[in-house]
This record gives sequence, structure tokens and C-alpha cells, in this order.
Amino acid sequence: MSNTTRRQHYVWKHYLRSWERAGRVSVLRKGGSPPFQTDAVNIAVMRDFYRLPTLSEHDEDFVGRFIDNICAKSPMLKELNRGWLDAIAMASRLRRLMPGFANLDPAIQGQINAEIERFEIQAEEGYHGAVEVSALPLIDALKAGKVEVWDNDDNARDLAYFMSVQHFRTKKVRDNVIAGYPAGEHRERVERLWPVLRHVFATNVGWSLFSERASWRLRLLRAPENAEFITGDQPTMNLLPHDHHNGLAFYYPVSPVMAAILEHRDNESVAGVDDDASESLVQSLNTQIFEGSHEQVFSSDIVYLEALAAAKDDPELE
Repeated sequence: MSNTTRRQHYVWKHYLRSWERAGRVSVLRKGGSPPFQTDAVNIAVMRDFYRLPTLSEHDEDFVGRFIDNICAKSPMLKELNRGWLDAIAMASRLRRLMPGFANLDPAIQGQINAEIERFEIQAEEGYHGAVEVSALPLIDALKAGKVEVWDNDDNARDLAYFMSVQHFRTKKVRDNVIAGYPAGEHRERVERLWPVLRHVFATNVGWSLFSERASWRLRLLRAPENAEFITGDQPTMNLLPHDHHNGLAFYYPVSPVMAAILEHRDNESVAGVDDDASESLVQSLNTQIFEGSHEQVFSSDIVYLEALAAAKDDPELE
């Protein structure tokens, strides 16, 4: 099966390379094992993570009605999200048609089935790659401290969508959503439909942030010389309880020295008033990244991770 990526990252590999030192990222696994160093290609990766499921007509009807319900006030969002359903269900629809071609030469049937499988494995992986390439200039601008990217409509639209996609694409969000349902038919359906739902949620959140962008401010925090931001296998997180529409402070460290926060202008900032972050603020944000991660956190400094691991083993050291 040519041109098929089986080792698929649920956190952008290029993004993780910002934490490389001498070609290695320092990694701390939650659970007590000591930190270690490895290449970014080896972390936040899982075989066939984005493989598309086989959907039944009933599955399609179910998620279609869900889309129509949550997008009832926005025909534009309904059309976009129906597009996600059509794209992701394409392989399943072909599989349902295959029994009607039973008289085809077996070799041709085998080729068709192989292409359907390749599409199921590769399609979403390829899409994320395209999103990442288009976001490179934006991430470079954030690393350089150019907060004015939020003032440009095209950049704001792309950044809001990119951050939303990075949030919903991860293993943690997938596992948490699925685990929220009792074992059985409902959980199995949510697991099958999650590839559609994560794009629906990313599209809706991204559009909400962009369409109301005048009400949201982008801040770029700079770490002091004696401290660095870490990241994790859930690199985006909300620093506020999401108990109302504006309950969002979208945190996204973009390098060891720079971190982005997208927050509502009506809220008091979660990071104080100074974009030059204090050492204590960096430590607080790093702790929240650790606590909000799924399995691993990443840093450019293995000594810092060793101290973080020790503090978690002994709370009096925090």
C-alpha cells in the first residue's frame, strides 16, 4: 500500500520540534517513569490514528440529524459540516456498493478494496498535513511575538480554525469523549462517529471565535530568561471553567519562550496584565499543561522535567 502514512501524529510533529535541543525533545510520561529524550517523530504518534471507521446508513442519519440540530441557526455551518460527513462517509458508501459488483474480476475487486482501505487510512492524515502547511506562517508569526496577526481577517480566520483543529484532533479529547458514554452500543457509535464529530466541533468553535473576533484578544506571553514553557500531548487547553459562552481562555504554547492565549475581552485576563511572564506564571501554566495532558509532556530541558516529576511525586516540593 504505497504513499500511506501508518505512523500518524495527533500532535503536529513540526510544532513539537520547537522543543528540540540538539535534535532531541525531553519527554515525561505521567505515571512515574523518569524523563527521557527522543526525536519529535517518536512522540504523540499512533499507528492508523486517523483511520476512518465503517459507517452504516443509520450512523450517517444519526450524525446528520445531530449536525442539523446544532447548526439550526446557521445554514452555512450546516453545509460545511454536512460536507465533513459526506467526505468521511465516502469510503463506507463505496463499501456498501461493492456487493453489487460481485461479477467483477476478483483482481479488480481486490484493487478497489485496497484503494478504499488506503483512503480510510490516509485521507484525514493528509488533510491535517495540509492544515499544518497552511498554518506555518501563522505559527512563525506567533513565535516572533507578532500579536497583530489577529488584526487581519484572513489570518484571524485561519488561526482560530487551526487552534480549534489542534484541540479536537488529540488522543486525549477522543478518549475522554468516548469514555463519557457507558460501555455498549452508544459508546461504540460515538467512537465510530468521532472522526466526523471532531471536525464538526473544530469548525463550529473556530467559526465562533472568528465571527466574534472583535470580542476576543490574542496575547503572546514571553518567558523570562530563567524559565521556559513546556507543552504536552494535549497542547491546547482552556484555562477557565467553560460554564458560559465566554468561559474560554484558549492557551497554546508555541515554543519554549512564547505562548499564546486567546481570551474574551470582557473577562479579566488569566495571565495578569504583563505579557512578560513571571517565573511563577510560567510555572503555573506548566503545571496546568502537565495536569491537562493525557500521557506525556514535552520540554527542551530534561532537568526541568526531572524536577517537575519529583514535585509531582512529592507535593511539598511544588
